[in-house]
Amino acid sequence: MKPNFSPIDTLSRLMASICYFSVLFMPVVLPLIAWLVARLMSNPNEAVAYHAKRAFWSQVIPAIFGIFALLLITGIGFSTDFNGWALSGLSLALLILAGLIAVGLWVYNIVMAILVLLDR
Repeated sequence: MKPNFSPIDTLSRLMASICYFSVLFMPVVLPLIAWLVARLMSNPNEAVAYHAKRAFWSQVIPAIFGIFALLLITGIGFSTDFNGWALSGLSLALLILAGLIAVGLWVYNIVMAILVLLDR
């Protein structure tokens, strides 16, 4: 559900779009900085803050899931007498899922960047 902002000026649309496109060149960092700056300005820009927050979380989620998957695989491997084939299958399934989440959110960021840029 997209909030109804007042008409977004071109500079705000460009900045919001760059936050999503940052997945290509500076993921997580640029949206976080833009989110903080847009919220802490004397005249907060709600549209940029909204899109920067969404871009930030859509770029952080794959990293969080990937770290969780690796920790889970490592923990199971070291703490139990788990069958090697079963651990390999679980590892492969978790890493494939992490990859699919990462690719899906990468595509989401690119699509959102284009939609924001086109003001749709």
